[in-house]
Amino acid sequence: MLKFFLKEDFWEDVSGDLEEQFKLDRSRHSQFKAQLLYYYQVINYLRPFALKNFTLIPNFSAMMLKHNFLISWRNLLKNKWFSVINIGGLSLGITVTILIGLWVYDEITFDRFHKNYEEIYQVVANRDFNDNIFTDRNMVFPLATKITEEIPEVKKAVWTTHSNSHKLAVDDLKIEKDGLSVGGPFFELFTWKFKSGNAGDVLANPHSIVLTESLAQSLFGAVNPMGKTIKLDDDTDYQITGILEDLPSNSSLAFEYIIPFDLSNPDVQKQLGVWDNYSWMVYVQYQENVDKSKIDVAISDLMERNTDDQISTYFSFPMEKWHLYNEFNNGINSGGTIRYVRLFTVVAIIILLIACINFMNLSTARSDTRAMEVAVRKTLGSQKKQLVYQFFSESVFITFIAFLISLISVYFLLPSFNLMVNKKLTLDIADPTIWLIAAGLILLTGVLAGSYPALYLSSFQPIKILKGKFQMGKEVIVPRRILVIFQFVASIALISSTLIVYQQIKYVKNRDMGYDPNNLIMIPNNGNLNKNYEALKNSLLQTGYVENMARTRSPITAIWWKSPAPDWPGKNPEVGILFCGLTADEDFTGTLGIKILEGREFSGMPSDTSSVLLNDAAIKAMDFQDAVGQKIKYGNEEYTVIGILDNVIMESPFESVEPLMVYYGAGPGGYINIRLKEQVQPQIALQEMQTAFEKFDPENAFDFTFVDEEYGEKFANEELINKIINIFAAMALFICGLGLAGMASYIIRRRMKEIAVRKVLGASLQDLLFMVSKEFIFLVIIALLFAIPVTHYVTSNWLDNYEYHISVGWSVFFIVGFIILFLTLIIVGLNTIRAASTNPIKWIRSE
Repeated sequence: MLKFFLKEDFWEDVSGDLEEQFKLDRSRHSQFKAQLLYYYQVINYLRPFALKNFTLIPNFSAMMLKHNFLISWRNLLKNKWFSVINIGGLSLGITVTILIGLWVYDEITFDRFHKNYEEIYQVVANRDFNDNIFTDRNMVFPLATKITEEIPEVKKAVWTTHSNSHKLAVDDLKIEKDGLSVGGPFFELFTWKFKSGNAGDVLANPHSIVLTESLAQSLFGAVNPMGKTIKLDDDTDYQITGILEDLPSNSSLAFEYIIPFDLSNPDVQKQLGVWDNYSWMVYVQYQENVDKSKIDVAISDLMERNTDDQISTYFSFPMEKWHLYNEFNNGINSGGTIRYVRLFTVVAIIILLIACINFMNLSTARSDTRAMEVAVRKTLGSQKKQLVYQFFSESVFITFIAFLISLISVYFLLPSFNLMVNKKLTLDIADPTIWLIAAGLILLTGVLAGSYPALYLSSFQPIKILKGKFQMGKEVIVPRRILVIFQFVASIALISSTLIVYQQIKYVKNRDMGYDPNNLIMIPNNGNLNKNYEALKNSLLQTGYVENMARTRSPITAIWWKSPAPDWPGKNPEVGILFCGLTADEDFTGTLGIKILEGREFSGMPSDTSSVLLNDAAIKAMDFQDAVGQKIKYGNEEYTVIGILDNVIMESPFESVEPLMVYYGAGPGGYINIRLKEQVQPQIALQEMQTAFEKFDPENAFDFTFVDEEYGEKFANEELINKIINIFAAMALFICGLGLAGMASYIIRRRMKEIAVRKVLGASLQDLLFMVSKEFIFLVIIALLFAIPVTHYVTSNWLDNYEYHISVGWSVFFIVGFIILFLTLIIVGLNTIRAASTNPIKWIRSE
């Protein structure tokens, strides 16, 4: 081992000295001690002056480095077609990598701006309905105060409402914005940047309010808002005590204002003793070095002592998982956004590899044109490592040019990319970290792309080249084919995945929703509208644009309330079912177009308050025979089942419809659902409706939502994935096509004499096309054999995340295979036709 590290000049003397010393030590000491002394002497000889120089890259002068880059520049100008393909492919690959990198960085840094990021948790419960586990983030109001009182390991606890929309008024200006009501040391637990105010006391007054900077500007313009008053929901005045910088886009908590709970308010005081209203979020920070699992048990024990809840297990959900691991399946964390982060990271790596493979293949394909250069340099004394360094320098130089082009591309593409992914991504070129990452990316890409060409080209034997015996063998042709196959596999996989995602979205969109969302509008129902509802209804019906309208306490596109199933005759006590709840009036089914499978709808009579409608999913889950007319019991109330509804998709269209129980009722809150007549132009109808609404509710702005658009938002994630993969698959295919065009051009050029001879001997164009194309056709077929099972496995696993999904059919792969094969034949065919049209005499005159 010492011989490996020591300079050759020292080795002979050192080895002799070591041998003599070991014999001497062996005569004086035991074998073990002699060996220890021998190892000590070996280590003692490992001194800097005696060690070999292991530098892989020689210490070139600035002049030599300049020379290498000058040679690289001349080669680029000399081989323009090669340069365009390589730089174009690499710049596209790097552009995709940067864009995806910005998106991934934004996702993985969610909430990291909080100082206590690693110490913040949300209290969450797994509620077990006989092995049907529902993960619930809603907690009771008094939990946060009791946690800090009874569990000393809890350092801070905060409780908040959900983010709700409320009306803010300053003089005559009224706007609706989303905000939070909070209790506890909110601004100590979470870190927000203040423009004005002190985090320690901004919420000390129960009638104080903290605004974001953009909301403050909307309400007060350029005037300093500190100390001014805002009226909330035409009811309570709040004084502005703080202004926050606008929240980062990668924040799990979203709000535009914060108000404190007024603990002196009788209603709030009442809630402090209510242990069965699960409507609040609870966040905690623990003391350092505590056993989190023991605290989770303590919270469960605390809830068990104060409630009748015997089915829930409470646990602490860390902030670092709120965004990336936000999904639970039967009580087990099943991932979430992290799936998309991994997916797009893989896509970026694949596209960058495809671009690098282009460089490798084209560089080795041009090896015959660089062979003489290598031979001359070696003859003049250049060492292999010097040639390796030169080719690596050339690769990094080309990558640097491609990176500069990519920066310009990202600058112009980023606004459109932000619109597509609904983010505010930026590339701050003034940040030194960006340039460190850029340098790493350039070196990584340059070394990766140039590794095989550099090692291959530098290994040429100058004698064979100078004698004209140079020939490319299997050592370059086989790896090149493998790399081309990888490109085809990646392109086939990306395009196939795009088609499968598209088919899945189309399949679910065509699913029967159970009602007609077209020409259906939802409008928030407040006290003024509800008080004048009948007059408003008559006014709208008289316009000739409205067919019908109904009130619901929650939107038809979401479930706001879930609870354990009611009791019914013949119920199996071992069966645990989670029911969704909805309150609606007598026009509910008629307005929405929901089919009544059995029984009747609400009549509007007072007796309907003790009646319910069940959907078909509920009847099947309950195994409830002859349900219509029978009594069910929920809590202390008894209801009569008067009708069975067709299943209505209210939440995820990718999942099965959940059991639903519809109660009769109407009141402020919730929504007014308005069905427009067919053939009515919505914009004209909305103008008439706005007039009527302003008549009965002049204090609030006319706010509406089209149900079909709201329902369409349920496909946002999947459509975003499809759109991004579409674009990146097209880029991958384009890069692959560039490389294929370059490869075909060089291969045909090397075989021009053969093509010319065959043409003279009478070969037709079809014969020449087959001769050149058969190798590429073979590579496409091999790629299909690899790509199909891999893509089938990956996409099937992705589809299994959805309860309602397609099966991956083989037809997709045949279509994609045909597309790839067709494009390959087009690219190769055009190059072959161009070669075949050349006068053969030009290539065989010397024979």
